[in-house]
Amino acid sequence: MWLWPGGVSWVWPGGCGQVGGRVWLWPGGCGQVGVARWVAGCELRVAGCGCGQVVVIPEGCPNFYGRVTKRGAFSMFEHTAIDTASKEAFYDQITQQAMHLVDGEPNWVANLSNISSLLNVHLENINWVGFYLWDAPANELVLGPFQGKPACIRIPLGKGVCGTAIESGQSIVVEDVFAFPGHIACDAASRSEVVVPIVRDGVKLGVLDIDAPIPSRFDEADARGLEKVVQVIVEHAGL
Repeated sequence: MWLWPGGVSWVWPGGCGQVGGRVWLWPGGCGQVGVARWVAGCELRVAGCGCGQVVVIPEGCPNFYGRVTKRGAFSMFEHTAIDTASKEAFYDQITQQAMHLVDGEPNWVANLSNISSLLNVHLENINWVGFYLWDAPANELVLGPFQGKPACIRIPLGKGVCGTAIESGQSIVVEDVFAFPGHIACDAASRSEVVVPIVRDGVKLGVLDIDAPIPSRFDEADARGLEKVVQVIVEHAGL
């Protein structure tokens, strides 16, 4: 990630002018300037360089731990490593990236797929991350987008960690899955787990489920941080 101090604009050769905020332009002539909404009411201005790339961080916006690139008519998001001193700050940045990924995209399959990938990239020592979605007629959870080994497809209400979390409406942190009554073993390597229910106005939508191959991988700080990510899903992911 190209993060320069002082909040000044840096423009690489190629005839590109300053756009505002902190700017990094790879060589290539600039065309039109587009505007994409960013977190906290800030604007992320993306300059359309025909054969180059651009990163713009407006002044006053939170630190941007990712990169927006522009190639021709297509845009894409490239995330980079997050280095923070606390879990709270770590999850704040994950939440910002999740917000950017789903912003303006109405398709829930695409959004949940990207968020599961985002979490898989940034969370260390995990072996499965993904979603189970609520099937109201069947009164059970059904497998949704995920990263990891093939998983259990359907989980009845109140069964296992996921079924218990969606039934109670509360996040559950399991230090040792073998000690959890009725645990459903989808991956024999999993030793600990955190599940966060996804609920809107009392209506069940699903759960975010993350497994780890080591005991006590997750704590309440992880649960609180992941609840922020789930709130982005509730409000913006198209469920």
